[in-house]
Amino acid sequence: MWTTVGLDRSRLLGMNRHTVRPVDEPPSGFFDLLPPDYERLHPLDAGIALEQATRLPSWILLIGDRASMSAGVEARVPFLDHRIVDYVTALPPSLKMSGFREKALLRDSVREWIPREIARRQKRPFFTPIREWFFLGGAPEFVQDHLSKESLERSGLFDPQLVEDYLRQIAVAPEHHLVRNQLEWTLVLVLGMQVLWRQFAEYRGLGQGLRGD
Repeated sequence: MWTTVGLDRSRLLGMNRHTVRPVDEPPSGFFDLLPPDYERLHPLDAGIALEQATRLPSWILLIGDRASMSAGVEARVPFLDHRIVDYVTALPPSLKMSGFREKALLRDSVREWIPREIARRQKRPFFTPIREWFFLGGAPEFVQDHLSKESLERSGLFDPQLVEDYLRQIAVAPEHHLVRNQLEWTLVLVLGMQVLWRQFAEYRGLGQGLRGD
């Protein structure tokens, strides 16, 4: 997945002699996240185990919790009840996914109680309108400020010219296309890091150290 959505990491992150870890090189501690017998697991089960240890708690559940609590709603995730997880995890891979039909077992188990168009509906990613919120006309003023050439040069974290290229590309990126997702996720990462750098490094006089000078 990360290879698919990655853009030019070496150029984007290689400012000021920074060493950029190749995307296919696991970071330190990566294998500690995997079950000890992962090499014996079916590839689908190995992927599920990795997702449970990484994206699920640190991204998907985090986003869901923040989004619901911002509206005063305390959400629950019943399919993550430990009894359900233990039961489904032990099932053979053929019951978890049928060809390219994800959630096959869940769809089959509820088809008698919900409309057919819902049971067969394609899975929808949990996306927010990143481009519309931050990178088109009417975006908050702080976005242009933090992604300006001057701000990017001061932080020394990202290539200013490449960020400028990405901002031009995202304005015309086609809907429902991987390129748009790549640009959105990369630019929102850059924006977030620029905000953090300004708040915790530049304002506190630590910017020189972060730039590697």
